[in-house]
Amino acid sequence: MGTDKKRKQLLSRLKKREKKGIARPVVVKSLMMKTGERNRFTNKNAMVLLAIEKTIIALADDEVGLDDLCVQSALVSSIRDISSRAMLNGQGNAAVDETSSVIASQDKSAEFDLGKQLAKNLGKRYESFFAANDSQSMETWADGLRAVYTSASSLSDFEPGEKSYLRSAAQFLAQAARD
Repeated sequence: MGTDKKRKQLLSRLKKREKKGIARPVVVKSLMMKTGERNRFTNKNAMVLLAIEKTIIALADDEVGLDDLCVQSALVSSIRDISSRAMLNGQGNAAVDETSSVIASQDKSAEFDLGKQLAKNLGKRYESFFAANDSQSMETWADGLRAVYTSASSLSDFEPGEKSYLRSAAQFLAQAARD
């Protein structure tokens, strides 16, 4: 069956569902950004990325046990949180594709607590970074988190104790401060 025929069938089903009053499904975004999407975002919103990475590195400087696995857990949690807040406020229709992520073990270990603390710090940074809590700021912040998650994924295997991403981010911020 050709793609055009499949598309027509799907559109037909969608129209029938809407006539019956069944809500349109939400758009699902992957946690990972494609290279072009990430580059466009970085060019337009470099300050958002700096704010996110400064928040991560600030906690890493304070907490010895913070590793890439904690960062991964915090980023995934933060992306889901901001996406669900946008959906609850009726301001967006994007959800996060949970099948595209592997989440750190959610036991009550010190690593999990650090991940929760980092997610909380990222939430506070969002609230201080954007004055208005509107759909555009939520989407921008979520995309910034996705861009950082993509970068972290390319630098780290997210093994316990691994700090490849954290070292790279710290070097990047130090270089940015010098420039």
